[in-house]
Amino acid sequence: MRVNRGRRTPAGPFVPTDAAIGARLRALRVERGVSQEDVASRLNIAQTSVSRIEAGTRPLRLTEALAVAALLRVGLDELAR
Repeated sequence: MRVNRGRRTPAGPFVPTDAAIGARLRALRVERGVSQEDVASRLNIAQTSVSRIEAGTRPLRLTEALAVAALLRVGLDELAR
């Protein structure tokens, strides 16, 4: 399967990049007053991994995205905008 890096192409629908998802995660997290440590604890990962996700250098796994969305009280669609 071809991965779509943040552009609409004939291959399929728009898929946000890791950097776009990370930036959205950071914005929502800060807006709601949640620390990286809180997110890391919920995901059972290191705080540095949360930092890397927000920087776009580590992808956010689907199971992690579901947990983050629940923590921040948003839908996956809002997290992926």
